[in-house]
Amino acid sequence: MIIHALHRLNQMLLLLAHSLWTHLPLLLLVLFCVALLRLLQALPRIYAFVTLPATLLHELLHAALGWLLFAEPYAFSLWPRRQGRHWQLGEVKFHRLRFYNALPVALAPLLAAVALPWVWQARIDPYAHPGDLLIQALLLCTLGLAALPSRQDWRTGLRVGWPLLLTLLGLVALWQLLAGRI
Repeated sequence: MIIHALHRLNQMLLLLAHSLWTHLPLLLLVLFCVALLRLLQALPRIYAFVTLPATLLHELLHAALGWLLFAEPYAFSLWPRRQGRHWQLGEVKFHRLRFYNALPVALAPLLAAVALPWVWQARIDPYAHPGDLLIQALLLCTLGLAALPSRQDWRTGLRVGWPLLLTLLGLVALWQLLAGRI
């Protein structure tokens, strides 16, 4: 029994080491991309250009979910604008942002995070061109960046959508209470 447990532990450690070793180059490239993006924030125009694919995906997710939830998107912009000390890289405006659709529309970019595990697990042939690994790392960074709701997204979603949030939290508490977990 103990020998069997030690054998299983050894197999798990070998699998972990192999997984880490096979994903190490990708992890290092992703960390390099993240560090590069942090440095580029000091150069707003270059940063806006480099992050344009992420901004496009971010704003498209707002617009698509807004359209599906009848928030009526009417303006779409990817032109970077300075607002005080910060830069706004894009925006979508809506005619009918209401308590029931404001929070989902504001947090729509989180849907991009659904693709992150799939892209991370995509197998790259170890003998493939190094450019393939770089493309995978850039895609991971772009998806990760697009999936982050901005401060304005949170403000808008919570300012207008707080009744929906309270209702959902109340339903979860009631469900937990009825299940005997509270």
